[in-house]
Amino acid sequence: MMDDGSSGQAVPRAFLRIGGATLAQHQLGVARALGCQHLVCLAAGMVPELIALQHEVEASGMKFHILADARGLSAIVAAGDELLVLSAGLLADPETVASLIERPVVLVQPAEAAAEAGFERIDLNYACAGAILIAGNLVEGLHDIPSDCDVASALTRLALQQGVLRLEVPAGKRAGTRWRMVENESQAHAIENEWLNHALGPRQSKSPGFFLARTAALTLGPSLLHSGNGGSVAALSVLAGLAIALGAGWIGMGALAFLACAIAWVLFELHRLLGKVEQQFSGSPVSALVRLDALGWLYDCAVVLLLTWLSSRGAGTPLAEHVFAPIMLILMLRIAPHNPRASQTNWIKDRAILATALAVAAILGTIPLVVQILAVGLAVAAIALRTGPTK
Repeated sequence: MMDDGSSGQAVPRAFLRIGGATLAQHQLGVARALGCQHLVCLAAGMVPELIALQHEVEASGMKFHILADARGLSAIVAAGDELLVLSAGLLADPETVASLIERPVVLVQPAEAAAEAGFERIDLNYACAGAILIAGNLVEGLHDIPSDCDVASALTRLALQQGVLRLEVPAGKRAGTRWRMVENESQAHAIENEWLNHALGPRQSKSPGFFLARTAALTLGPSLLHSGNGGSVAALSVLAGLAIALGAGWIGMGALAFLACAIAWVLFELHRLLGKVEQQFSGSPVSALVRLDALGWLYDCAVVLLLTWLSSRGAGTPLAEHVFAPIMLILMLRIAPHNPRASQTNWIKDRAILATALAVAAILGTIPLVVQILAVGLAVAAIALRTGPTK
């Protein structure tokens, strides 16, 4: 854990940060993906970063061990266990690693390019890929090796001597930041934006709200994630935007209220994207998904409230009659995208488009009519796209 990679580097490789998480946290994500039950760190002593890692490990239900000497592994790893070994500095996509490691295996890659990228050459044609899964009994071989050896390298060679299967990592699975050896802080900084772009997933929609949110995530994401509370900042910004919208709606400034809603939706999507990135290395806690869903419903309730206020302003009809169409609109916006035959569903989910349209309607004084047209239009679309014959 305390290997400094490039000579003279102040920060050990394990604690270099990419996307707000240390390499150790990224490797913890790999361990989680493979269902590991124990995490063993080799370090001379505890440092604050290791203590933080220990808390994360134990919070996820795994057991944490720290060893000063690799020979102590034999006291933890039984002969019948399987041991996942990750090289210091390895940054790999958890799902990619899990798809390749299904049995004891030594992952390798073509030597020439890999050696230049910082991976260790194991023979004329191949270099290690920084990840192996071996039987626990191989740990005993460390007793015959000097205590200051590189443990990952030693276990890789022991596995090869015992005839453990070699598996070449396909070129597509090690492209970009899916499989990198990070040596120093400058490398970590150089690949951060590329890693973040990959972690956000493919661009599935070009709708305005989602496009703006993704652009904001790529621009502001690194600084927000490094602060350690990027998701919370984005969530609080959503609440602030909704508060401004409700305040503007209360005093009758409908256009301003819905423009604030449009901005709040972009911030909501930014919050969702940052949460998705954080889950790459911290798992997917149910509580985070519940909070995201609750914030989405809170947003929709605020829109219903605004539409009710602005539709009933100056009208003599009961307030209850004005709330029906807004509720139906929001319900249809939540139902329509789930139709399996619907295409471009992100355009329907994009509340920034809705809020902008409502801002224009507020300027023209046609909010009730626009809400009714949108609600009926979504209902017709949902019926037209339904699957299967009518019974």
